[in-house]
Amino acid sequence: MTQHDDRWTAYLYRRHSRDEIAAWARSLEFFRFVRAMGGHTVDGDELLISLELDDDVRRIGTGHVTIAGQPAFAYQQEQAGRLEISLHDTDDQFEVTESTVESARVIEAELRPLLQARVVDPPVDSERCICPKYYPEIWTARTS
Repeated sequence: MTQHDDRWTAYLYRRHSRDEIAAWARSLEFFRFVRAMGGHTVDGDELLISLELDDDVRRIGTGHVTIAGQPAFAYQQEQAGRLEISLHDTDDQFEVTESTVESARVIEAELRPLLQARVVDPPVDSERCICPKYYPEIWTARTS
């Protein structure tokens, strides 16, 4: 499926409207909304950031971590040389909510210098990732 496929569009915006996801995307500088693969993968929607590994990034840690007072899950992709930081709703691990987006904003503000130098965008090279590469219209079309 592609972003121009009606089935994909229906799946992408099933839980959150196009306007809601676009507003979230524009309010975040580094984290990206990633739609779950679904099916038998037992994954969920998430806000994700991917960072190039170095000593400063490794200090974040792995597993369930607290970053800038916010709960997150971090895991290393050693072969890719990256650390992935994933956020989801604290009450529903398969969902992203406004409070998840607010947590991402707090982390971005606290870690901006670290993130600016090391972020890999998109964190998932797929149309499941709401990012400028796959959805440039979200960043170019401003709504009032």
